[in-house]
Amino acid sequence: VARNSTSLHTENAKGAPGSGWEDHVYTKGGSKGAGTTATTTVPGGDGEFPMTHLYELESRLQAERWSVPINPNESLAVCLVAATNFAKKGLADKDEGCVQFQNFVLPSAFEKLHTSFMVSRWGAEVQVSILHLTVYLMNFISERVRHLPVPVKLLNLLTKVVDPESEFIYKNRAKQLHPSVAFPFTPEEAYAHSPYSAKEACQWLVALVNVFGENGGVHTILKKVEDEKLDVIELSAMLEPFGKCAEFLVTTRMKRLLKKPTDKALTFI
Repeated sequence: VARNSTSLHTENAKGAPGSGWEDHVYTKGGSKGAGTTATTTVPGGDGEFPMTHLYELESRLQAERWSVPINPNESLAVCLVAATNFAKKGLADKDEGCVQFQNFVLPSAFEKLHTSFMVSRWGAEVQVSILHLTVYLMNFISERVRHLPVPVKLLNLLTKVVDPESEFIYKNRAKQLHPSVAFPFTPEEAYAHSPYSAKEACQWLVALVNVFGENGGVHTILKKVEDEKLDVIELSAMLEPFGKCAEFLVTTRMKRLLKKPTDKALTFI
């Protein structure tokens, strides 16, 4: 559990017995949109949106001494998996609970996990658990952006998550790629890489951007920018994540992919 108290307790985080994350291995997909998959099943994957988990999560986030559950069988992961399945069916905006989760509860949780000043005080086990949850988030957003309406609040959250100066990324900037998300991308396949030395490499950020790209998120966003009639708020939300982590993007690949979308953006000036 990630808490806003100085005496943080890590309960069953990665590396501790019974955490569950040690059973999750993410595999590189063979085609765009194949995505990453976990070897274990997380509750909440089928049927109705898990409202009991949603209410429990919302209550914990709104408490004065807030806490964020970070284990794979707890409310945040359960709701993320459920929302991802709704998004795959194009139903993420049809279910009231899923709408509440993606527009309000989810941003609140990840802003705490990525931008709270408490991040710097949490131990290594909590940091790795947050990394796993952020992979889940990338899976969800990459599925949700395939469908209209444009999920502006989710894209604003994505911008915060890929910010190299966020508390979470900065805290872990010198850490190597974690084995569970370190896909063997070739230079031709990668969307992001680090131009910096080991102490400032931000390899976790690089891994997250590549996860999002491998899941089809990059191509989906840029294709929608080209094809859909967007207002200036939607267009900005779709392009801002790329600007936020621009220094880590593979220039030769991304310049080609971004040319038409940026040309379109210039028409709003």
